[in-house]
Amino acid sequence: MNNRKKRATTKDGAESLFSRAETGQPELKKLLNHLITTWENEVVEFKQAGKDYSTDKIGAYFSALANEANLRGQERAWLVFGVNNQSRQIVGSDYRLNPERLQSTKMQIAENTEPSVTFRNIHQRQDSRGRVVLFEVPAAPRGMPIAWKGHYYARAGESLTHLGLDKLDEIRQQTLAGDRTPRRYRNAFLAQAMAELNMIDTMGYGIYSMHIGQARRYFPMPDYDLSEPQTVKMTVYGSVVDPAYSRLLIQKTDLSLDEILALDRVQKKLPLADDMIKRLRRNGLIEGRKPALHVSAIVAKATASKADYIRTRAQDDAFYTKLIIDYLAKFGKSSREEIDKLLWDKLSDALNYEQKKNKIGNLLTMLRRAGRIRNTASRKASQWELAE
Repeated sequence: MNNRKKRATTKDGAESLFSRAETGQPELKKLLNHLITTWENEVVEFKQAGKDYSTDKIGAYFSALANEANLRGQERAWLVFGVNNQSRQIVGSDYRLNPERLQSTKMQIAENTEPSVTFRNIHQRQDSRGRVVLFEVPAAPRGMPIAWKGHYYARAGESLTHLGLDKLDEIRQQTLAGDRTPRRYRNAFLAQAMAELNMIDTMGYGIYSMHIGQARRYFPMPDYDLSEPQTVKMTVYGSVVDPAYSRLLIQKTDLSLDEILALDRVQKKLPLADDMIKRLRRNGLIEGRKPALHVSAIVAKATASKADYIRTRAQDDAFYTKLIIDYLAKFGKSSREEIDKLLWDKLSDALNYEQKKNKIGNLLTMLRRAGRIRNTASRKASQWELAE
C-alpha cells in the first residue's frame, strides 16, 4: 500500500508538471524543486557533472532509469546535471554549454541503446546558483527492457547496477493492459504471425503499437507486401534507412503518426498523396518536386543534416548553364559525355540516372535555343561549342 501511494503522489507531482507542453523556466523551476524534495531515488539521478562527463555513464544511467520507470509504472525518469547528489543543492554544471552539442547527446544515446531510443527532451534551467540540465528519460516500452551497449542496467537505491534476472523477466513478461477498446484488423494471418513472433503484445491493437514503437526507435515504418493471395509479407526494419529521417524524429517529437508515415514514404522514395505533400511542405518538412522529394533545409539545419540537404537540393538552372558556358570558353569544344561528367556530381542526389540525363539534355537545349551554344556534329555524337 505504501509503495502504491508513494508512486501515485510522485505521478501527481512531476508527471503532471510535464503532461502539458510547458517547458518555460517557471515550469522547470517547479519540476526541479519537486524532484529534489519528493521524487523516489530509483527514477531520478542527480550529478554535478562537469564538461567532460562520460557519455558511456550517461548511457548506462539512461538504461537504468528507463527500466526503473517501467517497473514503477512511471511515464518518465530524470537524469539531472548541476545538483549535488548528496546535499541536493544546486551547484551548476558546464556540461555541453553549446545548445546544438547538448542536443546531439540524443543521437549518441540512440546509436547505442537496444532497442534504439533516446531522451524525450533535454531541458536547461538557468538558476541563480548555476545552470541545471534535466534529461527527460522515457520509460522502457512494455515488454522491452532497454540496454546500453548490450548491457541492461538498473538502480539499487542510489547506486547503478546490472538489471537482475527477476526484473528482466518482469519487464519481458509484461503485456499491454488498460481499458482501451482493441483495434480490429481484417488480416488474421498477419495478426497471428506477429503474435507468434512475439512482435506484438496484444493482437487487438498491436499493429498500431508497433508503428509507434518503430517511430520511438527512430526506425522506418514496417512494409507490407499483399501481392500474393492469402499471404502477407511484412518487413520490419532494425536499422536506419535515411539518417535525415531518424534525426527528424529525434528532434521533432510532436509529429503525428500520419506525418511520420508520410515522411517514411519520402525516405523510401514511395508515392505520396498530393494533400499530404502540401501538408508536409506547408510545415516545412520536405522540399523538391514529385517524385524527387527530400528533407527540407529547415529540418536539415535543426538536425545537423546540412550535408545531406546540400547533396539533395537542386541548384537553379543559371548555376548549371554558367558551368557549361565557362567550360566551353576554356576548352573550345565538348562532347555530351564530357558535359555529363562536368555536371553529374553537381546535380541533386535526389535525381535518378534517367532524370539526370534528361536534366542535362534540357539545359543544353535551353542554351541552344537561346543562341548561346551550337552543336557542330550529329545528334548522337554531339560536339558543343559557343555560338559566338
